[in-house]
Amino acid sequence: MEKEINRMAKGIEIEFGVQCELTYTPDYPPLYNNPELTALVAESLRNIDGDEDIKEIKEFPALAPSEDFAYYAEKFPACFFYIACSPKGVSEP
Repeated sequence: MEKEINRMAKGIEIEFGVQCELTYTPDYPPLYNNPELTALVAESLRNIDGDEDIKEIKEFPALAPSEDFAYYAEKFPACFFYIACSPKGVSEP
């Protein structure tokens, strides 16, 4: 991951004539969604009027970006989820 980030930073330097300074700190904890709380959130979303437009993604690739919310999830039960909107008839960006 660090190698790829460095590669992108070099590309930005070349493309825009700037100098990048990159500090990579891989010490963020993994973000853990509490299963019971996640089930409660999912059920609540299913009970919203117009829920036929809500899409649930059960398989999501692991992401390496850091998320400060992971520190909260270490201390308290947590559920982190994405919200996105799209026009009617559009299912993907």
